[in-house]
Amino acid sequence: MPAAERDKMVEETGLKRWKQASPKTTPEVTSSAHFLLFSKLPKDRAAAVTKGLETGFTELNKILAQQGAPGLDWPEKTSLFVFNEAKNLVEFVRSLENREIEQGETGTASFGVREPYVAVVDPLAGREEASPSSSAAKKSSRTRRAGDDESGVNERNVSGLLAEQLVLGVLKEEKKVPSWLRLGLAADFAASLDSPRSSYVQQLHKDALEEVKRGWTARASEALGGELGVRERRAIGFAIVDWMIHNEDTRRQFPAFVRGLIDQGGPKLDDVLREVLNGRRQDLLEYSSEWVASQYGRTR
Repeated sequence: MPAAERDKMVEETGLKRWKQASPKTTPEVTSSAHFLLFSKLPKDRAAAVTKGLETGFTELNKILAQQGAPGLDWPEKTSLFVFNEAKNLVEFVRSLENREIEQGETGTASFGVREPYVAVVDPLAGREEASPSSSAAKKSSRTRRAGDDESGVNERNVSGLLAEQLVLGVLKEEKKVPSWLRLGLAADFAASLDSPRSSYVQQLHKDALEEVKRGWTARASEALGGELGVRERRAIGFAIVDWMIHNEDTRRQFPAFVRGLIDQGGPKLDDVLREVLNGRRQDLLEYSSEWVASQYGRTR
């Protein structure tokens, strides 16, 4: 099918899906190389979102397209749905996935269907982002309570939310991938597009530091084995991924490491470490613990 016809088909399906969740509104459609964004975002924000997701797409494809694997090589553009209200996301999940949103979920994604999609809620409810230098932002900074930020600086970023769900959705189709890697890689992609001062990034750092205090070797070992809660596995997975992509000795081999775990599965972690990094689990735990203590201890 010619690209223009594919795009038209994806757009028609996307508009129908939007109407199921928000029948009284009509979204603006913003197109990019790999995505169609359906939203009520201001044009400048919509353009920034698709630009951020294209960057995330390229980086994720570099990781997944290893050892002959196709990566994100599919003909259709992925639909991105950004709703202004949480109730629309709830209805979207009910209509398309026949389930209820679980507590703590910030979005959804499906890549096991025709016209794959990602859906989240805009933390700013469709408003323009306030400039840090604007009088409104300065006023809010003087009057807000500790931890609040009406200008949106500490809010989740739409691009980060979408990138997180993109990774979660893509890796959900890879049945062997361990949960700590899926959660950690998704969180790392979200953090790369969020503000470093966002509450989400700060909380990831705090949670990882807490695991160091509890005994990183034991706690991380449990997370690598699929134990602990989602929050703990996400924080530990994020820290390990963060360390590996910033460490000179592991950065270049990180895509092959991820590919190895996708193909062989979490139980083969020791084999993958030895084959790809010529390392041991003990090294992974020791060096990631040092990274958390030295880097996340600076969290403000």
